[in-house]
Amino acid sequence: RRQRLPDSTDPVMQKMQSIMAAHLHDPMPLPRIAAELEMSLKQLRLRCDKALRKTPMQIYLDLRLKRAAQLVEDTALSVSEIAAATGFASPSAFTRSYRSHFGKPPRAERADRKRQAKPKTAKLRRLKAQAGLTTWAEDSQAASSTG
Repeated sequence: RRQRLPDSTDPVMQKMQSIMAAHLHDPMPLPRIAAELEMSLKQLRLRCDKALRKTPMQIYLDLRLKRAAQLVEDTALSVSEIAAATGFASPSAFTRSYRSHFGKPPRAERADRKRQAKPKTAKLRRLKAQAGLTTWAEDSQAASSTG
């Protein structure tokens, strides 16, 4: 479902992506990345187009949004905190980019994940109850309330 950045066997593209990945929270200007790679900005654009069929800016945005999606999924950080951690000027700019890239805003993505997780938890509890199983925490709670 999530878009993956195309892999490249080009060592220059790999180095460019690692430079970009190290500067997600405070994106490095493309001319500086080109200088780090010892090439002109035009050479960098041509190399990106040939290797990955994207502009350097698209590649950078993809990396930032991929990281943002991980933070939306795996943390309880607010949209503002995720925007800051991935180098967006504002939460609204982040939300627009996220929605454009993934098809829904980050809050909706998080809400969908919560809705998908709840039935599994309820179903698991129901199955455990039917089988007469409890968790260690449930046993401890029952023991402390009776004794």
